[in-house]
Amino acid sequence: MIFECRRYTLQPGRMDDFIALQHRRGFDGPNAGFISRVIGYFETVTGTPEQIVHLYRYDSYEDWIEKLHGLYGIPDLAFYFTEARAMVDRQETGFFQPAPIAGLSPLWHGETDWLPGPGQERWDLREMPDLVVEETLEALRPGGLPAYWEAMAACGLEATAPLRRDTIATWSSMTGRLHVVASYRLFSSIADREERRREAGAGPAMAAFNEALRPILRERTTTLLRPVRVPQMSPLFRLG
Repeated sequence: MIFECRRYTLQPGRMDDFIALQHRRGFDGPNAGFISRVIGYFETVTGTPEQIVHLYRYDSYEDWIEKLHGLYGIPDLAFYFTEARAMVDRQETGFFQPAPIAGLSPLWHGETDWLPGPGQERWDLREMPDLVVEETLEALRPGGLPAYWEAMAACGLEATAPLRRDTIATWSSMTGRLHVVASYRLFSSIADREERRREAGAGPAMAAFNEALRPILRERTTTLLRPVRVPQMSPLFRLG
């Protein structure tokens, strides 16, 4: 399987318009194929404003082509592409593969393969109204990925345990900038995130993990996200 991350930077003030356009396009009919592969749409809380990040899981590159590219030739959907492109200042797409360590990608590892559907919600936003998703991108030196997984297995799992209580996924890049590890973790609030970061940083395992990463880590960026409160766009979450 492969995962796609799409990142749209919208014109100022167009977020509500963009989400309304998704409703006008619809979530069934010819769109049902790629909607069946949605992990979630997320709005940025920190980082680039007016940005929406959407994540998908596909069987393969061919599955992505089949479920998405056929939409461009449907006359009834032409309005959507015209209007969406007019709202978007920048669009980025990248493909990823799951981490080789089960604890880092609990929803997609071994025989576990999460897909959206009735009863598949994993978190309840009614119980966590201030929930945030932390996206962390760690860019490694070329060839550094095997050493990263070794460090994670040796001490990183212990070091990051307080941060991984609610994990969506950890992936590595297949296109664009290579040797990038992307992780998505949930916290009930920003305060919860800060408390768990303090807990993780206080343990000796984190110091060992940071030391192991020092020769290979070139850049780390973190963005906080919130799920879009539309059921078809946030199937991981029970919205009420």
